[in-house]
Amino acid sequence: MSTHARIRMILPFGEKSKAIYVHWDGYPSHIMPILETYYNTPEKVEELLKLGNLSFLDERVKPELGEKHSFKHRAPGVTLAYHRDRGDELCFTGTPQQYNYIFDGETWKIE
Repeated sequence: MSTHARIRMILPFGEKSKAIYVHWDGYPSHIMPILETYYNTPEKVEELLKLGNLSFLDERVKPELGEKHSFKHRAPGVTLAYHRDRGDELCFTGTPQQYNYIFDGETWKIE
């Protein structure tokens, strides 16, 4: 069974936020350590959000040059994105989530 989550960044200058959906392992003990350790600046969060909806969040946004990575054969530590890795339409929405993770530009919180 999957644990759905939403990762969201509050945007500056009065814009509301930008968010993506995560299908697998969205529970706090998996997601929060990764977000706090590897996605802890606005630039890193923005790079993650550009992927669109995710199947699975991991430590790296993309594989190293020459590293084999696909939806069926994920490279170790690489985030799995529906658009990039499976060829789905780029999408930023999803079904209702059990957990919502919000980055305010400095810290992460769970809503």
